[in-house]
Amino acid sequence: MRGGRTGKPKVTLAAKRAKFGGCRNALEHRVRQQLGAEFEYETTRMPYTIAHHYQPDFIDPIAKRIIEVKGRFPESDRRKMAAVRKQYPDYQIEIRFSNPDTLISKTGTQTYRTWCTKHGITATKA
Repeated sequence: MRGGRTGKPKVTLAAKRAKFGGCRNALEHRVRQQLGAEFEYETTRMPYTIAHHYQPDFIDPIAKRIIEVKGRFPESDRRKMAAVRKQYPDYQIEIRFSNPDTLISKTGTQTYRTWCTKHGITATKA
Protein backbone atom coordinates (compact mmCIF):
# COMPACT_ATOMS: atom_id res chain seq x y z
CA MET A 1 0.00 0.00 0.00
CA ARG A 2 1.33 3.42 -0.92
CA GLY A 3 0.58 6.50 1.16
CA GLY A 4 0.10 10.16 0.28
CA ARG A 5 2.17 12.11 -2.25
CA THR A 6 5.52 10.67 -1.21
CA GLY A 7 4.88 7.25 -2.68
CA LYS A 8 6.42 5.67 0.42
CA PRO A 9 4.64 2.63 1.87
CA LYS A 10 2.09 3.65 4.49
CA VAL A 11 3.01 2.34 7.96
CA THR A 12 0.03 1.21 10.01
CA LEU A 13 -0.36 1.92 13.72
CA ALA A 14 -0.24 -1.84 14.38
CA ALA A 15 3.12 -2.05 12.60
CA LYS A 16 4.48 0.91 14.62
CA ARG A 17 3.32 -0.66 17.87
CA ALA A 18 4.95 -3.96 16.94
CA LYS A 19 8.20 -2.16 16.17
CA PHE A 20 8.16 -0.11 19.40
CA GLY A 21 7.08 -2.71 21.95
CA GLY A 22 3.41 -1.72 21.93
CA CYS A 23 4.12 2.04 21.94
CA ARG A 24 3.38 4.50 19.15
CA ASN A 25 6.98 5.68 18.72
CA ALA A 26 10.57 5.17 19.83
CA LEU A 27 10.49 7.97 22.43
CA GLU A 28 7.44 6.53 24.21
CA HIS A 29 9.06 3.09 24.08
CA ARG A 30 12.25 4.42 25.67
CA VAL A 31 10.31 6.18 28.46
CA ARG A 32 8.22 3.04 29.01
CA GLN A 33 11.42 1.08 29.60
CA GLN A 34 12.59 3.69 32.13
CA LEU A 35 9.35 3.56 34.16
CA GLY A 36 8.33 0.91 36.63
CA ALA A 37 5.77 -1.83 36.09
CA GLU A 38 3.15 0.23 37.98
CA PHE A 39 2.75 2.46 34.91
CA GLU A 40 0.22 1.38 32.28
CA TYR A 41 0.54 2.56 28.68
CA GLU A 42 -2.54 4.25 27.15
CA THR A 43 -5.06 2.15 29.08
CA THR A 44 -7.24 5.01 30.40
CA ARG A 45 -9.33 7.67 28.66
CA MET A 46 -9.78 10.79 30.79
CA PRO A 47 -12.44 13.29 29.71
CA TYR A 48 -11.64 16.97 30.12
CA THR A 49 -13.41 20.26 29.59
CA ILE A 50 -12.04 23.50 28.26
CA ALA A 51 -14.01 26.46 29.62
CA HIS A 52 -15.36 28.97 27.11
CA HIS A 53 -17.66 31.94 27.33
CA TYR A 54 -20.67 32.53 25.13
CA GLN A 55 -22.04 36.00 24.49
CA PRO A 56 -25.50 35.80 22.89
CA ASP A 57 -26.41 38.38 20.26
CA PHE A 58 -29.68 39.14 22.08
CA ILE A 59 -30.94 37.91 25.45
CA ASP A 60 -34.07 38.42 27.54
CA PRO A 61 -32.79 37.24 30.93
CA ILE A 62 -36.21 37.44 32.59
CA ALA A 63 -38.00 35.31 29.99
CA LYS A 64 -34.81 33.24 29.49
CA ARG A 65 -34.76 33.70 25.73
CA ILE A 66 -31.67 33.85 23.56
CA ILE A 67 -31.72 35.07 19.95
CA GLU A 68 -28.65 34.38 17.85
CA VAL A 69 -28.23 35.78 14.32
CA LYS A 70 -26.27 33.77 11.76
CA GLY A 71 -25.42 33.97 8.10
CA ARG A 72 -23.12 30.95 8.04
CA PHE A 73 -23.29 28.13 10.59
CA PRO A 74 -19.89 26.37 10.62
CA GLU A 75 -19.12 23.26 12.63
CA SER A 76 -17.48 25.28 15.41
CA ASP A 77 -20.68 27.31 15.92
CA ARG A 78 -22.82 24.16 15.83
CA ARG A 79 -20.66 22.57 18.52
CA LYS A 80 -20.88 25.76 20.62
CA MET A 81 -24.67 26.00 20.30
CA ALA A 82 -25.10 22.30 21.16
CA ALA A 83 -23.04 22.86 24.32
CA VAL A 84 -25.03 25.99 25.24
CA ARG A 85 -28.30 24.09 24.71
CA LYS A 86 -27.09 21.28 26.97
CA GLN A 87 -25.80 23.58 29.72
CA TYR A 88 -28.78 25.96 29.70
CA PRO A 89 -31.81 23.71 29.22
CA ASP A 90 -34.15 26.27 30.81
CA TYR A 91 -33.42 28.87 28.10
CA GLN A 92 -35.34 29.08 24.84
CA ILE A 93 -32.78 29.43 22.04
CA GLU A 94 -33.67 30.75 18.61
CA ILE A 95 -31.27 31.22 15.73
CA ARG A 96 -32.34 33.61 12.99
CA PHE A 97 -30.57 32.68 9.79
CA SER A 98 -30.24 34.54 6.52
CA ASN A 99 -31.43 31.22 5.04
CA PRO A 100 -32.32 28.43 7.50
CA ASP A 101 -32.71 25.96 4.63
CA THR A 102 -29.04 26.15 3.64
CA LEU A 103 -27.41 22.73 3.47
CA ILE A 104 -24.74 22.08 6.10
CA SER A 105 -22.58 20.35 3.49
CA LYS A 106 -22.67 20.12 -0.27
CA THR A 107 -23.05 16.35 -0.21
CA GLY A 108 -25.50 16.01 2.70
CA THR A 109 -29.21 16.57 3.15
CA GLN A 110 -29.21 18.22 6.59
CA THR A 111 -30.02 21.92 6.68
CA TYR A 112 -29.36 24.51 9.36
CA ARG A 113 -33.05 24.19 10.30
CA THR A 114 -33.01 20.39 10.65
CA TRP A 115 -29.81 20.55 12.72
CA CYS A 116 -31.45 23.07 15.07
CA THR A 117 -34.63 21.03 15.39
CA LYS A 118 -32.59 17.94 16.25
CA HIS A 119 -30.85 19.92 19.02
CA GLY A 120 -33.94 21.59 20.50
CA ILE A 121 -33.21 25.01 18.99
CA THR A 122 -35.71 27.07 17.01
CA ALA A 123 -34.53 28.12 13.53
CA THR A 124 -36.22 30.98 11.67
CA LYS A 125 -35.48 33.28 8.77
CA ALA A 126 -34.11 36.68 9.79
